[in-house]
Amino acid sequence: MNFSNISVGRKLWAIILGLMFGMLLLVFGLVSYLLQVESETAEAVQNNENRISMVLRWRGMTELALERVVMGATVSDAALTAKLQAKVKSDVEAINTLQKQIAAAEMNAEDKAQLESIDAERTTVLKITAEVQKLRDAWDVEAAVKLIDSALMPAVTKYLGAQDAFVSQQERQRDHVKADGEQARRTALTLGSMAAVAILLLGLLLARWTVRSITVPLDRAVGLADAIGAGNLTVDVHDDRRDELGHLLRSLS
Repeated sequence: MNFSNISVGRKLWAIILGLMFGMLLLVFGLVSYLLQVESETAEAVQNNENRISMVLRWRGMTELALERVVMGATVSDAALTAKLQAKVKSDVEAINTLQKQIAAAEMNAEDKAQLESIDAERTTVLKITAEVQKLRDAWDVEAAVKLIDSALMPAVTKYLGAQDAFVSQQERQRDHVKADGEQARRTALTLGSMAAVAILLLGLLLARWTVRSITVPLDRAVGLADAIGAGNLTVDVHDDRRDELGHLLRSLS
């Protein structure tokens, strides 16, 4: 297509509408991408927060169960001991349910490995707890207390430490996701700004080209009119343009 054959009005409208469409397309794409990044970041952060919350609940339930095990092993009231043991059993079942909920959530390999470490420490704690309760059922309180001090408390410390490590791991992942989201937003804004500048530069180039496509034939038309005004009626201008300016030049020649 020869743009010299397009009317001046259509050229101007094409440039204006083209620049507007380009800017709108850029803004729409940028906003859509930023919303997607925001949504993905918020979802990932929320998943981390949920896991942190559940593990903290798990930790609190573990500490409560430990207190009941220790108390049940040291009190002399058989009825109270039976009540505490029943509560410990209930605590264990509640922790089982919570652990299954955490394990069912979507996790990466690092999370799964840490969860397996927690489970291994928990298995050790449950085994020692069962031995403590057996000693208590046999009314060997001294041996039960000794086992609590020598084996159960160190095992629980490792158990809680594994839970704390999982929480720290989730906090690092959460902070990393936030940082990645922020970096993605900054990158998108930078690229969007560069694209906007490129569109503006293109608009300036098109405007310069359009102005020249108007002023050059106009200057020729003015020169032709001046020559005719000076009495020179033999001037001939050959122009193949099919727009308004080409028509003007041919009309004057």
